[in-house]
Amino acid sequence: MTTTTGDSNVAAAIKKQIEFYFGDGNFPNDKHLRGQASLDPNGYISLAHLCTFNKLKAMSTDLGVIASALEGSEVVELSEDKKNVRRSKPLPETDTSTQRSIYTKGWPLTTVLEEVEKFYEPFGKVLLVRMRKNKLTLAFKGTAIIEFDNEESAKKVLAEKPQPKDVALEYSPKEAWLQEKQEQKKAATEKRDARKKDKKADAEEEEEEKPIQRVSGCIVKVSNIGAGVDRHAVQAAFDKFGKVGYTDFQTGDTTAYVRFYEPENAKAAVEGHQKEKISLGGNEVETATLAGDEEQTYFNKMDEDRKRQAARGGGRGGRGSRGGRGMRGRGSRGRGMRGGRGGKRSRDDDAGGDEKRQKSDE
Repeated sequence: MTTTTGDSNVAAAIKKQIEFYFGDGNFPNDKHLRGQASLDPNGYISLAHLCTFNKLKAMSTDLGVIASALEGSEVVELSEDKKNVRRSKPLPETDTSTQRSIYTKGWPLTTVLEEVEKFYEPFGKVLLVRMRKNKLTLAFKGTAIIEFDNEESAKKVLAEKPQPKDVALEYSPKEAWLQEKQEQKKAATEKRDARKKDKKADAEEEEEEKPIQRVSGCIVKVSNIGAGVDRHAVQAAFDKFGKVGYTDFQTGDTTAYVRFYEPENAKAAVEGHQKEKISLGGNEVETATLAGDEEQTYFNKMDEDRKRQAARGGGRGGRGSRGGRGMRGRGSRGRGMRGGRGGKRSRDDDAGGDEKRQKSDE
């Protein structure tokens, strides 16, 4: 779209839009424009590049028209060839945008940015209007941040609390609103952490009090083990009969307990040993599947070891735990070794937080 220089309304709109791009309300926080300006030793950005921005492009792409519209601007200045533009003043040394801004709530959801800007023009020059939107739907939430060019204008609005027709707006300084949001976020975090802590304590208490459930017929007792044998050697001798969940054995012992996932594998291990005559440490071992009182005694011992480990706060150590020698630990769900509750704990996600400052072209 192109225009003629005689179209004063379009020229004014062009000037206003480019002054917004380079103004104190946008330029200090606009990474894209700051980056473009850094590419030129004199800080210029080409008008042709600005014409790729949707809002300016909708007004005009005629560089001559745009250059003419910027004549007399106090915010920007053109290069000698009138093809480039830059800020006419250095960036502020300190950021006073928060002190110059107000937070408003209660706008109709059909409100557009231009309406908000026009409403506050009588109180001072508006540098930026940020319409806060839902992050997922991008729908206007009815709240807006208005930044003026000076702190006095912001204070005047806060004192008078002007109201559009048929609208009841709530006002607060942006600084107070930011502080309130920070406190809300902190409270939500503390509440979430407390909830997680309570869930963890409840789970640990329940696991400590609940006897470990086991499937009978999964544990093979291996006796008469010779010297110099470690747990891995014992497990290697029996895992060919089926998947071994855990081998309860320490070097120097003469007896091991090989725990399978399936009773059928434990049975196959005993029958296989009778055929192959397995030897460990130079001794032919003896095998038998735990059953009856002997099996229950072993399970009870594992329960007690597990409770002792829980009382110590977990970690490695103690027969009867994954960290020691008797169980796979909390969370294992395999048949023959059912213990603990298993599964990942859920996590509460907080989708709150303020939206980022609007891009120049939004």
